[in-house]
Amino acid sequence: MQTRSPVKPAQSNQSIESAIACLLELTNRSEPMGCNAMAERLQVERTKASRILGTLAHLGMVQRLPDLRYIPGPGIHLLSTMAFRASGLLGSALPHIRRMRETRGTTAALGVVWRTEVGYVYHSTEGQEPTEAIGGHALFPAHLSCIGRVILATHDDSEIRERFGDSLTAAEYATLFTSIKIIRAEGVLVEPDEIAMAIGNPAVAGIAFFRPNTNTHDKKLIAEVAAIAADISNAVTAPTTTNQQ
Repeated sequence: MQTRSPVKPAQSNQSIESAIACLLELTNRSEPMGCNAMAERLQVERTKASRILGTLAHLGMVQRLPDLRYIPGPGIHLLSTMAFRASGLLGSALPHIRRMRETRGTTAALGVVWRTEVGYVYHSTEGQEPTEAIGGHALFPAHLSCIGRVILATHDDSEIRERFGDSLTAAEYATLFTSIKIIRAEGVLVEPDEIAMAIGNPAVAGIAFFRPNTNTHDKKLIAEVAAIAADISNAVTAPTTTNQQ
């Protein structure tokens, strides 16, 4: 099933959008950012960037350093911890990732699409410890990512074009839609040394396994990855009940 992103409200709150964009900029960088750099990245006036950062600092979402630059604050760390716990995405995927590593010699990636980029919840490389792979990869263009493409394949073509706008060339669009057409037909992305599948319907994430010991076109491997995606999907989307006190 192909879906569309939620329609933008007629009177969207620009301040909230700017604050989220600000947080994403800070959390995707390894170094602090000042007001001038943030204003340039968000394409807003310096006074607005300063106001956003000051408000986020007051809320504990960012922290101001003595040199007046900013880094993620305790609120971000708390939010990330709560998000991991609430979504169940990483917790449900890790046992499968470990098993696939032991039985098929794979490395793995688990990610979501945010606007035009993929954010990796987990991204391992050969010889890397599993704990080092959690949140260990920067944002990556969705149209170039196997995870990005399997997730985008669950969206309407028109929504994909709205999402990327003029940021892709005609050739890049052609390459992307050719890949998406195959993914939709086969339900999986299969390349010589990687295999990827969307999680959920509509997709909430995607998972990929790289360099398996077996041929990526092997039907047993494809079925195994499909079962993994379905199991994670059930864990992430299944309703939960809590005791009422």
